[in-house]
Amino acid sequence: MKLQMSPLKKSYWQISYEMRNHGYDQATLGEKWESIAQPNNALSSKFPSFKVLVNISPKIFFVIFQLQIPPSRVATSGAYYAQLQPILHAQPGFLSEIPYASPTAEGKQVLIARFVDEAAEMAWRLQHDHLQIQRKGREDVFDDYRLRVGGEVWLDEAGSSDNAGMGGGKELRIVALYERPVVEGRGERVSPAGGLGDLIDPEKVGEVDVAGGLADLDVYQGEKSFVWICGWKSLAAAVGFSKAVKRVESDGLIFLEVKRDYGRFERKEAPAGADEAQEGSGGE
Repeated sequence: MKLQMSPLKKSYWQISYEMRNHGYDQATLGEKWESIAQPNNALSSKFPSFKVLVNISPKIFFVIFQLQIPPSRVATSGAYYAQLQPILHAQPGFLSEIPYASPTAEGKQVLIARFVDEAAEMAWRLQHDHLQIQRKGREDVFDDYRLRVGGEVWLDEAGSSDNAGMGGGKELRIVALYERPVVEGRGERVSPAGGLGDLIDPEKVGEVDVAGGLADLDVYQGEKSFVWICGWKSLAAAVGFSKAVKRVESDGLIFLEVKRDYGRFERKEAPAGADEAQEGSGGE
């Protein structure tokens, strides 16, 4: 099988190149990669592509920005996005961002962004132009939005994570990002209508507890792929999904430990001082 790289997942060498472009020297690269897992994850023996797409990748930081935009404000939202995009792409530590839209719900969108680490994501969150547009979007554009921020974790079949101590003794909140091409290798078009049902291998359906383990699910479509955003209630439930999902050529499966989960109205986990920073950003 010829492997192609999922847009959400890039190899060690590709991301190393990107990091060097953002000014990271070889010593810094070495520090960031020192904890990279060797290809001994139990999933690798079952899914060769998993070894390529997961085990040689760094534990990078993700932002999942889900938003609901009313039809009357789509143009305004697009203008703000066009204004911010070149600033984001020039931001130190930024790796990539991919927009998707719901195939069934008008105005429902998601932007998935990747940063080299949490510090880079935090610097972007506090960037002056970004703060101004955050405030405008929250007050004048979005009906609602949800932000989940966290680092990548690697799972094994025992129901554990190699990110020892990340949960601080609490149950980890895990989100799975599963990406599959809109048109698969044999020219067959994928439909997300079946939710998770179409993703599960019939022979492994007993491995995953969808009813009891799934916290939330959203499906979005990009230019070339669908992405399923699956929130799991426990690490064990996420591992069950990783074992049961029916892998295909050119897909990608990533797990994140959610550090912050907040929205336009639910601000409990918003970073300390976030609202004050937006208010103090000025702007027109």
